[in-house]
Amino acid sequence: MTETTLYQTILLELYAHTPRGALPNWVMDGLVEEGLAHRDEANGLVLNGPFRPFEIRKTTLRPIELRTADAAG
Repeated sequence: MTETTLYQTILLELYAHTPRGALPNWVMDGLVEEGLAHRDEANGLVLNGPFRPFEIRKTTLRPIELRTADAAG
């Protein structure tokens, strides 16, 4: 499974959620240029998957205490 960058994941999401007739050329070209897809004999787009989407690392944040002006004084 190929891990993808944020840009590649965006291209794949656009491909997945846009009707083929409405898919912008820059998305199709980007998929090919990034090595995520190739063109077949009929000039159709074929994905080279499977892919692991880019994930933003989630960290645990401690809650911030909110103080009113009276409590801070």
